[in-house]
Amino acid sequence: MTTDRTEFRLVAGALAAPQHLEKLQKLGMSSSLFEDGDLKAVFDAFQWYCSNHNGEGGKIDLPLFTAYLTEERHVTPAIATLVDKLTDAGGEDMATLVEMLDRLKTRAARRKLRTISDSIN
Repeated sequence: MTTDRTEFRLVAGALAAPQHLEKLQKLGMSSSLFEDGDLKAVFDAFQWYCSNHNGEGGKIDLPLFTAYLTEERHVTPAIATLVDKLTDAGGEDMATLVEMLDRLKTRAARRKLRTISDSIN
């Protein structure tokens, strides 16, 4: 599956929504870390992970996913740090990111993300 830069910006925009931005700021992070290339790396890694690690009931093994991201260096150091911090925060925020990336696979989700992004801008 290919995904263009606009879609990555939409996900970054959704992550910048107040409820997500507040969580990131509590961790000392900024949504500006989600540059196109970084988010693309996370999404590509997620696609690879889903293709090669089908968990029970479609569950994502967050520790395995984050280890893949950081150990295989598919992301910049800033994003690796962010992923680590989100996971250390209890996994809830990382799970939110994973859910957003998963939902991006559908056209309906893309339209919804565009609406969210437009309302933020």
